Amino acid sequence: MVQKIPQSGISGNRLFRNLIINGDMAIWQRSTSTVTISDGSNEGYNSVDRWKMSFGSSAGGAVQWSRSTDVPTGEGFEYSLKVSPSTTTNATGNHEIAIQHFIEAQNIPDISYGTSSAKKLTFSFYFKTNKVGLYSVYFQHPGSGTAKRKFLTFTPAASDTWERIVLTVTGDTAVAFPVNVSTYGLGIYIYLDNPPNYDVDATEADWQTSVVVASENNVNFMDNTSNELYMTGCQLEVSDSVSDFEFLPFDVQLQRCQRYYFLQADTKYDGGNGMLGPGVCYNTNVIYWPCFFPVQMRTAPSLDVSTGTDYFISFSNATSDTFNEATIWIASPTVVYCYSDNSTTSVVKGHSAMMALNDASAKIAWSAEL
Repeated sequence: MVQKIPQSGISGNRLFRNLIINGDMAIWQRSTSTVTISDGSNEGYNSVDRWKMSFGSSAGGAVQWSRSTDVPTGEGFEYSLKVSPSTTTNATGNHEIAIQHFIEAQNIPDISYGTSSAKKLTFSFYFKTNKVGLYSVYFQHPGSGTAKRKFLTFTPAASDTWERIVLTVTGDTAVAFPVNVSTYGLGIYIYLDNPPNYDVDATEADWQTSVVVASENNVNFMDNTSNELYMTGCQLEVSDSVSDFEFLPFDVQLQRCQRYYFLQADTKYDGGNGMLGPGVCYNTNVIYWPCFFPVQMRTAPSLDVSTGTDYFISFSNATSDTFNEATIWIASPTVVYCYSDNSTTSVVKGHSAMMALNDASAKIAWSAEL
């Protein structure tokens, strides 16, 4: 006899309970190579999808991000994010140096902020470092116009040892934030130094509007180029306890990332992923073509493109023509129409054309990041 178990009787049956996208560091659309990051140089999103680096208020120093196969044994992870200083610094004033992740508001279920029933969140992640000390993790939501903030802290138990860090985030009973919008709903910051103007002598600060983001006892991870840390298995769930990390199929995780960043093509057409698709010759020196996105993007995206002499090529009327750059004509969350610059000279008005990249360094991608 087969017994039917009601859904309410299955423990942890909520799909996509992990509010963090790409918490297992599986998707790296921008780059799988080491990237050096400093204030204004590769700052923001640069390699691993949905994670960014910030040097606030022109903070000094530099770090390198890289994809690592150093992962917790037996936990099912393939990659971790490795971070290491390449230039040392000591934060002063408003300087902030932090790893960040932002969650779209409409991806957050009803957590009843602004009520006495505000729900707890549990943030967990696997962490390894040779720089043991107190680290601050800062949380921010947009509130009703003025951001609300809180921070928690953790101290790794041992050097060069993988461990799972678990932090419980109390709910904000005072102020709600809009949830049915495509702007950010919650930001998570892991501080690599303490910003003196924004720190406090405490190991925790509850939800408040004051800009208090870290403990004044925060470790200075940026004080030695031999320091390194590794992170993977990052999970944020609506719960007051931690659960096993939620693995998603690669294609599902990739599609979730492509809502925020879509790499359309990144190499010469004869080397693999270099075709852009069909276009139409508007006149003898301008070609228009569309890009339809595999998933609806968060908002109309901006263009992330590498340009240079003859970086693009069109094939039409039994010949080819090169051009140097692409420009957005019309953009929406589902499709963008581009056009070539005026360097093409021999296309025929009204003819069709096949568009492609023409250089190994060429790239075209679309960004709708938070």
